[in-house]
Amino acid sequence: KNKIKEYQDKQDLYKKYKKLESKVKEANLIHSEKEELEREVKNLKKTLELNKTLSESSYLNATVVNRNLGYWYNTITIDKGSYNGVEKDMPVIISEGLIGKVTKVTNFNSTVKLITSDDVNNKISVKIKVGDKFVYGLLSGYDKKKKTFMIEGISDITEIPKGANVTTTGMGDSFPSGILVGTVKGVKTDNFDLAKTVEVKSSADYDDLSFVTVLKRKEQ
Repeated sequence: KNKIKEYQDKQDLYKKYKKLESKVKEANLIHSEKEELEREVKNLKKTLELNKTLSESSYLNATVVNRNLGYWYNTITIDKGSYNGVEKDMPVIISEGLIGKVTKVTNFNSTVKLITSDDVNNKISVKIKVGDKFVYGLLSGYDKKKKTFMIEGISDITEIPKGANVTTTGMGDSFPSGILVGTVKGVKTDNFDLAKTVEVKSSADYDDLSFVTVLKRKEQ
């Protein structure tokens, strides 16, 4: 039953994409409407492209149905819940990378805590690819103006280049290893050259979340 429901959900998303695509081509749309629709079509297309890289039973797509202006970078509400197979702590991604995890589930909706949340406990274990090795640290603190994160806790003396990919480690939290978070923008070292703080440019645009993908847990 669930498998049929998942298939229908995925077919519905594709139909929605085709419908929006044809609507954009209509000449009688005012400019602002057309821009909004084009943005939705672009985001839907990215979601469908992302789906091609995932195994059929490992994900489900969802639409963002609510976002509180006062907590814009903290949480979003999606239109999938326990009825669709969503469970607490499932990772949520878009084509550009990680955006958060499910923290609350009802029958037909779920709350997703974003990794940009200002919750002090919102630290994520990440790794930076440097040559043929990884440097590990904790992702924390999102700067809304600069759209950057900080990585703390790096005592490794390895030189970290700008542009290096930052991904999840799969250790100690809900996220599997290897999900992109962003790229290195800059590195600061303390006065004794012992600890590094790395500035990370976010790979996702957190102001523009309309369609997301929930990663399901592998069945044991």
